[in-house]
Amino acid sequence: MLKLKGLKINHGRILVDPIYVDEDTTSKVAKPSQYEDKAELGVVVGLPDGEIGTIEIGHTVAFNRYSTTKMKVDGKDMFFLREEDVLASQQ
Repeated sequence: MLKLKGLKINHGRILVDPIYVDEDTTSKVAKPSQYEDKAELGVVVGLPDGEIGTIEIGHTVAFNRYSTTKMKVDGKDMFFLREEDVLASQQ
């Protein structure tokens, strides 16, 4: 398991703590379980040298869900993604 403290992230990569949003479950349409744990939003917790462009630690980002690498960091599932896979960011 990786530790966030002292973790050096490679250039062009971002470490994101995913935000899981509860979907409305009143729909009669069942989703396959493979889609349930895919995050599209997350909070930036790690960057190379502290910043990439306009993205900073603590920003909420929207990202392409299929372009991530999932890893355990400090016991939590987090995603590494490329800067170009960030669709939007917000402070």
